Amino acid sequence: MEQNKQKIAVFDIDGTIFRSNLHFELFKGLVEYGIFPSIVLKEIEEYHDDWINRRGKYRDFEKSLILSYQNRLKGKVVEDIEKVSRIVVQEKMEHVYVYTRDMIEKLREDHILLAISGSPHEIVTAFTEYWKFDRAYGTVYASENGIFTSDIIFPSYEIKDHTLKNFCTEAGLSLEGSVGIGDTSGDVAFLDLVEHPIAFNPSKELFAVAQEKQWKTVVERKDVIYEM
Repeated sequence: MEQNKQKIAVFDIDGTIFRSNLHFELFKGLVEYGIFPSIVLKEIEEYHDDWINRRGKYRDFEKSLILSYQNRLKGKVVEDIEKVSRIVVQEKMEHVYVYTRDMIEKLREDHILLAISGSPHEIVTAFTEYWKFDRAYGTVYASENGIFTSDIIFPSYEIKDHTLKNFCTEAGLSLEGSVGIGDTSGDVAFLDLVEHPIAFNPSKELFAVAQEKQWKTVVERKDVIYEM
């Protein structure tokens, strides 16, 4: 992390940078490589389909994914999860939105790039290393002697605002001139902290908040970007 940079740009990843969900892609990868049984996809199928078909909320799908992942993670080897995470990112690393991809490159010049995601730490690390973020936080699951216990010790999806505050304290930085961008109501807490919040392809809940607070709202549809 470059010490001469004093401004922070904080990004959510899933649905904000990445045009899917890193956790879900890892989940499928773990099934493909035989680390998780294929039946686990059935456990979240209803929630996933409801979200994709606009019948259910993303948060319900996310909760089902976290619960199923946590239940299946116990006893698995940490190195195996890390290896599959790298493979998945290698395949999907360019599956990103144009608007946020360009923002990353533009802000890199004078901002510290910070990512806070609810996806597992292993795949968040692999993804943000490729995109050269200065610091990244994902959900951390406990392990002992290289084996997962499945306990969650850092639920980043619930504490994004605290994570940002703690980073600023540790780095000795303020949020003056800061930029933040997210896509769901789960990002409101940290968007409320930054000086320049952006609601990107917002969920209905986030859009309502952005309208009320007069936040910048951006929608990317195919190859067209709309700013409100």
